[in-house]
Amino acid sequence: MKKTVFSLAVACALCGTAAAADVTLYGVIDTGLNYTSVDTDTFFGMKHEGGDSFSMSSGQNSGTRFGLKGHEELGNGVTVGFVLENGFDSDTGALSQEGKIFGRESQVFVEGAYGKLSAGRVGLLSSDTGSFGILGDISAFGTGWGDTIGNQNLVFAHKPTRMNNVLTYVSPEFYGTKVHAQYAMGDSNENKPSADRYYALGATFSYGQLNVIGLADYTNKDSSASNTNRGSDMWTVTLGVNYDCGFATTYVAAQYFEDAASVGGAADDAWGRSLASRQGNTRQVGKSYGDVTGYGVVVGTNIPAFGGSALISVGYMDADSDKSGLDVKRIFAGAGYEYPLSNRTRVYGGAGYVRDDVDNTNPQGAEVALGLVHKF
Repeated sequence: MKKTVFSLAVACALCGTAAAADVTLYGVIDTGLNYTSVDTDTFFGMKHEGGDSFSMSSGQNSGTRFGLKGHEELGNGVTVGFVLENGFDSDTGALSQEGKIFGRESQVFVEGAYGKLSAGRVGLLSSDTGSFGILGDISAFGTGWGDTIGNQNLVFAHKPTRMNNVLTYVSPEFYGTKVHAQYAMGDSNENKPSADRYYALGATFSYGQLNVIGLADYTNKDSSASNTNRGSDMWTVTLGVNYDCGFATTYVAAQYFEDAASVGGAADDAWGRSLASRQGNTRQVGKSYGDVTGYGVVVGTNIPAFGGSALISVGYMDADSDKSGLDVKRIFAGAGYEYPLSNRTRVYGGAGYVRDDVDNTNPQGAEVALGLVHKF
């Protein structure tokens, strides 16, 4: 009897708390199959990356996650809320984001007539993730489709997707325009020069079927004595436009980057290392590649077809690294299709190709992915 009463009391308390704070549990599970083939063409920076692989993968289309979000109305149009979001691999159950419990997002915010102010770990403005990433609408695929399937990051500068100790401000909308500002202290909440610090200012504009996104950001790299591969501070300028003409949505985006630590994918994948610094014929794995300058362009379309969406994207990059003395030109192409089985479930498939011209070699790769996404 006592156990029953206690259980009822806990249930009532939780219900009362949830009602007061308006807490919601949500999530996405994305699991699929992936085939990748890489031909390094003797390029030293990828000499251990060649061959074919077949695997089960998580998050090929949408990052697998679950989270809690809630808010409370304080009156006078002021709202306080939070987002706690966990990332995990659905094929193994392992935590993502270096094992952090809420590695995708962990933030509290205040929102009112003067805009929204957030503090915590969030996605950067230069990403297309979380509550504040604004680059999700500059290409047909975004960054969620595997490593080489239409991914805009293949021709843009690499930055962390998320950072700790971030302050973000989003203005109210004025005539279709919002201003976005962000400052990230990095891993040190004391704002020390021994951490990469990130500054960004962007704007989004919508008018009818037209959407325009612009962003300028600057990374003050770790200047501690232990960081011998620091390189110069990085800055980028990104501009994207999309327009829905009824039978298709067209995307055009471009980015200029200067003194980027690496370009063309994540810093730890094969394509992110095409401009690796070197000593002789040995690439320096895991260290800053340093001072990569150039530009990337992406063009794509999203076409409603047979009850789903057909996606096409092509891109080009031209960049050089002062540190390694290498120049690279890159092309990529991707095609995909998504079909909704219900409001919460869809299947997807896609294929991509990327090819470099670097150091008198032509490393190239292809990828095919199939999978299922379910939202709850």
